[in-house]
Amino acid sequence: MTLAPARTPMLEVTGLTRSFGGLTAVNDCAFRVEDPITGIIGPNGAGKSTLIALLSGTLMADSGTILFGGCDITKLAAHERARAGLSRTFQISRQFHTLSVLENLMVAAPSADDRLVAALLERRTMRRRDRETTVRALEVLDDVGLYAKRNDYAGSLSGGQMRLLEIARAIVAAPKMVLLDEPTAGVNPVLIARVEEQLHRMADSGTRVLLVEHNLKVVERLCSHVIVVASGSVIASGTMADHRANDAVVRAYLGTGEA
Repeated sequence: MTLAPARTPMLEVTGLTRSFGGLTAVNDCAFRVEDPITGIIGPNGAGKSTLIALLSGTLMADSGTILFGGCDITKLAAHERARAGLSRTFQISRQFHTLSVLENLMVAAPSADDRLVAALLERRTMRRRDRETTVRALEVLDDVGLYAKRNDYAGSLSGGQMRLLEIARAIVAAPKMVLLDEPTAGVNPVLIARVEEQLHRMADSGTRVLLVEHNLKVVERLCSHVIVVASGSVIASGTMADHRANDAVVRAYLGTGEA
């Protein structure tokens, strides 16, 4: 009998640790991300946002290993991880507020990464690429419901629309995996449904999604696998049903009945 080769997870974290002075914010974290959409939950101050920052490269780990698609990215800078296909959005939306909504998507496109190479290309090729990028950006804006806002300044959008624009930027960048920090924070229920729809579509297209989220109803609807973090450490991993039956999780986070 021949055994099938083990599948390489999109993301594998081992022993990840980060301290600030005498405070250990992330402590010996270990987990794998294989499902289309994976959630990270935990109480305030559990280290979730710090963990996302370590994965994206905006913070460097004191120790531990991060494998992305089987490759060690632990020491790579954030822009190098982005080039490898690991993208992130932020807890507070970060847009180019003085650019239009469409221009925000144009600068997120993969072809916008290397201006020196672009400057050396034939003008005809550059024009064709610009047209292709514009068409793709407009398609994505239509999908997320922001087409009518395409020529507005990004700074004029509502909080929920900002979230959708961040997701649209991630879609246009075409990453292998996207990290999202509180994608529904401050978003009204109508736009939450649209955010969820876009994340499902992103996952269906092959992009893996890892999200930190406080809204447990959103987590339950989106995530087939959920990682629970408390005091900087992973204390459980499984489905939301598993976590409701886990006394350690209930004591650490779910005791309020939110789940």
